[in-house]
Amino acid sequence: MIKSIKRSQILEQNSIFNMAFFIHLQEKLKELYREFPADTDEVNIQMKPDQFIIKANNKTTIVTTQTIKRINFTPYTIDLFTSELDFDFGLYVEKDLVKLLQYIKQDSLPNGKKLLVYSLIEENFNELANSTSKKVAYEFLKQNSQQHTRRTKQIAKRSYRLMKIIGDFPIRLTSQVTPRWLYNLNEGEFEEFLQKCKDMNNLENHFAGAQ
Repeated sequence: MIKSIKRSQILEQNSIFNMAFFIHLQEKLKELYREFPADTDEVNIQMKPDQFIIKANNKTTIVTTQTIKRINFTPYTIDLFTSELDFDFGLYVEKDLVKLLQYIKQDSLPNGKKLLVYSLIEENFNELANSTSKKVAYEFLKQNSQQHTRRTKQIAKRSYRLMKIIGDFPIRLTSQVTPRWLYNLNEGEFEEFLQKCKDMNNLENHFAGAQ
């Protein structure tokens, strides 16, 4: 029997998120270290909720974070992993790219199913591109979709990557993670969201194994 993660398990999930942040920070610092100035002995960085402070070569730089808009991804990941499950196998196995492009125009289609449809569009687009060419595949999208081709492809690519992490069946009928929301994330925000989904998925698998 398939179960979604319970809200009572969120505290442990948050600690995993924090650990993921420090691991991600460590990787970023390694990248910066490759460009570390030879004439600098030490760089001290202090991060606070309202500012971060950089000290190097007896100089101090204070950068306020008040204008830096941050997204709290926790409500989105919780909604995604605690949402109702749908077993629409017919949609899951749909391979007709024309039909899939028509599905995303249906306002009544739940967000979770739309995300699945976009993911299937990306999968079938790649198959078409491999058997013909990317130019032909893009022209096919342009001719059969009333939406902007670039926008459709961006959402499809992001939905596909998301489904690779959370699984595409059964379908998670999320209400907060929408195609529009995914599209509006910048690259850094999207990668951060994917990382939090990976952490949540690992936590869900951990509890499923324990049960």
